[in-house]
Amino acid sequence: MPPPFDAPPLPAHLLRHLDGRALSTHFIDPIIRAASASASAPHHAFSLFLLLLRSALRPSHLTFPFLARAAARLASPRLALAVHAQPLRRGLLPADLHVANSLVHMYAACALPGLARRLFDEIPRPNLVSWNALLDGYAKCRDLPAARRVFARMPQRDVVSWSAMIDGCVKCGEHREALAVFEMMEATAARHDGVRANDVTMVSVLGACAHLGDLVRGRKMHRYLEEHGFPLNIRLATSLVDMYAKCGAIVEALEIFHAVPVESTDVLIWNTMIGGLAVHGMSRESLQMFQKMEHAAVVPDEITYLCLLSACVHGGLVDEAWSFFRLLEAQGLRPHVEHYACLVDVLGRAGRLEEAYGVVKSMPMKPSVSVLGALLNACHLHGWVELGEAVGRQLVHLQPDHDGRYIGLSNIYAVARRWQEAKKARKVMEERGVKKVPGFSEIDVGRGLCRFIAQDKTHPGSAEIYALLKLIAMDMKMKDDVTVPDYTCMGCSGVPRSVLSTIFCTISSTSLIFGRCLACRTRHLFATDASLAADFKLGVGLHPLYEVLFASRPVPVQRSPPGKELVEHDTVAPYVVLAAEASCVDIRTTEWFYVGTVTAIVFAACLADSSWRYFKPRAVSSATLSRIAHDAGLGDLDDR
Repeated sequence: MPPPFDAPPLPAHLLRHLDGRALSTHFIDPIIRAASASASAPHHAFSLFLLLLRSALRPSHLTFPFLARAAARLASPRLALAVHAQPLRRGLLPADLHVANSLVHMYAACALPGLARRLFDEIPRPNLVSWNALLDGYAKCRDLPAARRVFARMPQRDVVSWSAMIDGCVKCGEHREALAVFEMMEATAARHDGVRANDVTMVSVLGACAHLGDLVRGRKMHRYLEEHGFPLNIRLATSLVDMYAKCGAIVEALEIFHAVPVESTDVLIWNTMIGGLAVHGMSRESLQMFQKMEHAAVVPDEITYLCLLSACVHGGLVDEAWSFFRLLEAQGLRPHVEHYACLVDVLGRAGRLEEAYGVVKSMPMKPSVSVLGALLNACHLHGWVELGEAVGRQLVHLQPDHDGRYIGLSNIYAVARRWQEAKKARKVMEERGVKKVPGFSEIDVGRGLCRFIAQDKTHPGSAEIYALLKLIAMDMKMKDDVTVPDYTCMGCSGVPRSVLSTIFCTISSTSLIFGRCLACRTRHLFATDASLAADFKLGVGLHPLYEVLFASRPVPVQRSPPGKELVEHDTVAPYVVLAAEASCVDIRTTEWFYVGTVTAIVFAACLADSSWRYFKPRAVSSATLSRIAHDAGLGDLDDR
């Protein structure tokens, strides 16, 4: 009879341990249990089970849950089916609840929710562990509707139930729902003295706050941890660092990081801190953090080098990027496609297109869409039309349902002034039913998150917002030395020039609005509309207008109250922080500058607190607009 599993031979040290001993189920079961719990060698559990079968011993009912855990660790559907057959053949199912629950959990971990549900339905009287295993299975498989149904039907819930539901919402991108479930959990606990959150719950909740960029809610969760006496372990500290970094509070992220004893830190929290500094544009600080990591004798992994390469991308550090890429290989780590994408990106942004193309050709694996996308952006930015066309066509072939691939190809043709082909690329997109996903921004101005969608005019304050944009556009038109850029470089072919002028003035006026409202310490504003501008340095189409705006004088602004900040969240970059901490701002000192969703940025300015100069809460009245016009030297608003 063939063995039920294909198991590797046992290691020599384990064979020596078993040699000469009288084998028994009670002796082997603890060893199988230890092997199943091992992160490095769970397959040894199956080798031990085969040894048990060959010795003519009968496995106990405790043996099969250990095998189920090993199969779950390996996430092997084939092993899962083989494990299920063993207790089924011995008549333990469905009566043995412990074995049945372990098999439900095993199928869930192996991404087989259908089999998990079928086995669950066979259990005569499922207990809370059974329900939790099924709920966790649907959550891990990202089947949120099924998880909701199971959660609603549960006769009772414990902290595992609530945590699984919250984590499922986070995994499915329903971050607001995750926070709503947490609030429901807290309300239930307050009314009925129910269960309270644990570390696992709070990690998921902090992850939801991080993805939303909800700094207010994130700080509230931090206070919750302190008020309920949660110890600052590595897992919670890492989640807090990640939350604060993604919400733009990099100083608070550093405070949490330094509050953890160096000797107790692991590589994950270092990676989170290095990555957080990188996305904030603090590339040099990110590299310095890596040096501290080495001094602390923490061994870097592939994620560490990915964060470092990302820092090099944000800072334009080409030589450093090559250095880290070679160090990654020298330490015996295997570069993944994400590492190559970062290397191609940093080379492409620096204009070293031949070098970037050489990296793509030398990759040991097939280039992914992220690698090709970085190369396409570089070709668009620096005008290498022939290569850009080839890469663009390849991307359209790889992702025919992705709107950005058609737009990228169209923009390449627009750079070459091949208008018919640019129009054809967009027409093919329409014929295939691919819809352009509008960019959006979410802004936290202290009253919660406000979402703005590109070209949206449904907000009650839209009239005032667009009136303000019109004023700024008029201000720019009155400048004698305004240089109108080449709009085709921005992929705006086919758009009337009058519309382009308004759009471009609107985009460029971003810095003027914030110059009058606040000083921008952050080095990045992120593009959300790929058809307008993405990853442009100063000097590529944008700089003449920026220089006009700030040529005459630094713009005076009021110092913000302590802790006052605006946070922009958009579809391209996780966050941006705009904080007023200086008395003036000069955009010319910025090394890199990106444009964000215009309506969202203006909306942030209009919602700014009344302590800001010019802007009142929630809306800008006509009187305020008149004052802006007067201060800008435009005369009275009514006259225009």
